[in-house]
Amino acid sequence: MRKTAYIHSSFALATALLLLPTARSAAGSALDLKIEKLYDGMSEKYDRGPGTAHSLTKLSPDFTMPSPELFKFALKSYCVLMQSPDGHKVTRPDHYSFLDYTLPSNQRRLYIYDVKKQEFIQNMWSAHGAGSNFTINLTLNHINFEPGANRGIPGLGVLQINDGLRPAFFGDVAGSAQSEIGMAVVGDTFFWSPLFKSKALGLYGPATSRTESFKAAKSSLVSREIIIHADIFDSPATGTTPILNSTGCVMLPRSGYLGEVHDSNLYIDVMKEISGAPLLLYHNRLLPDQNEKAHNDQLKRTIQMMDVDLPKRMAMLAQKFGWSEPQKADYLDQLRNKVRDQFFPKIEDTHAYFENASDYFRADPADTDACLQSLGIE
Repeated sequence: MRKTAYIHSSFALATALLLLPTARSAAGSALDLKIEKLYDGMSEKYDRGPGTAHSLTKLSPDFTMPSPELFKFALKSYCVLMQSPDGHKVTRPDHYSFLDYTLPSNQRRLYIYDVKKQEFIQNMWSAHGAGSNFTINLTLNHINFEPGANRGIPGLGVLQINDGLRPAFFGDVAGSAQSEIGMAVVGDTFFWSPLFKSKALGLYGPATSRTESFKAAKSSLVSREIIIHADIFDSPATGTTPILNSTGCVMLPRSGYLGEVHDSNLYIDVMKEISGAPLLLYHNRLLPDQNEKAHNDQLKRTIQMMDVDLPKRMAMLAQKFGWSEPQKADYLDQLRNKVRDQFFPKIEDTHAYFENASDYFRADPADTDACLQSLGIE
């Protein structure tokens, strides 16, 4: 049994965010400059290496700051949340976590930030949903091979366009196993144990109990039962090995290194820091022009796979198995159709998902002075 946290509320948390001004203001520009100055100062501190700041004793020796774009985005989103009607749901405003899905899963992409002290407490690995991977199983089904011929197609297997470490598809559809982005509040914890009785359930299992705060929240994270939980395999996540994929949940390693000391209770220690605090699930597609750029890149890579990569593979297999030209053309058409039917809808759905999500994050905080005060910025 282990403790697991429900995400209390999600995806920008409230329609109230839509009611805030969307135009960039002079006050917003001044806020940007102050956050940039804070970021530069923190970068200088952390660049001096371990031992120069109190929090570095809890960070990995190879700790690197989040991108300046993420840092600015995160702090402004924090202020918008705290000034919204949903701000009262945050019971621990001094801590703030942001997960950068732009980074690969073999990098520490979850940052825990102390708002008051203006320093990072911890950074660690986090999984993304298996449905977010840009991969496809290209096994051919119902093919009438000649007698004696191999009924499978060795060497075809799973074809992936990206490296499998960076999530490509996002959404809030139940059963998609995709990761979501947005602003959330980490809710209460409950005891959770994986079930191994059915492969359909995966190895993550449902919760054995639910908190009232979870039932009261209304969001896709709630309806999908997206939670924060530990990796039951305790799979290593190092510079070369990623943490395993989840079914859409925010999955963290059970153990790991806290500074240079191995912590067998790392997950529990992290949950103590983030329970009741805001959590930003981020991807740089939320930034201006990045969604269109990523969308076009995915279309180009998919078309290249259909027009270049698949024909090359099929030519090799045709020579190996002695397929006739009509057979090879038929198999290639089947695989192209499979790629088209599986990839193109996901590409378009993800593009629309980020277009809608961006609407929630286009506002500057309504009260700049209150924002600076809550962030401890003079």
